[in-house]
Amino acid sequence: MTTIVALIGPIEYWWDTPDEPDRFNSQQAVEYRAWREILNDFLVREGFLVYRPHEAFKGAWDERAQRFNDAIIEVCDLVMCMRPEGIPGKGTDHELDLAAKLGKPVIFTPPHIQLSFLHSWIHSDSWVVK
Repeated sequence: MTTIVALIGPIEYWWDTPDEPDRFNSQQAVEYRAWREILNDFLVREGFLVYRPHEAFKGAWDERAQRFNDAIIEVCDLVMCMRPEGIPGKGTDHELDLAAKLGKPVIFTPPHIQLSFLHSWIHSDSWVVK
């Protein structure tokens, strides 16, 4: 059986705002998106099925769609939170709370975490819910 991983992170934080009209193109946002691709590619190579919420929908966000992200948290085997330290995320907080409530294992994988550590950890049985 394939292990399903839900990649979560503060998607909405990176959107442009009236106060920061170029936030999407900021260095931190560019690094975050690059890390997301590296992490996704790594997980796929390791044999995981990865849910990418930032690609689940196209167009203006509607909070009713959060139910789809909630459903993947219920179904997945592992939650990976890519939120950098100090970055807020209402949806991310909700998904972490839901994962905790459901007893899902969560690993925090902010940008710049060492893939060698991640490789060792995901191939251990320390995160598997028995």
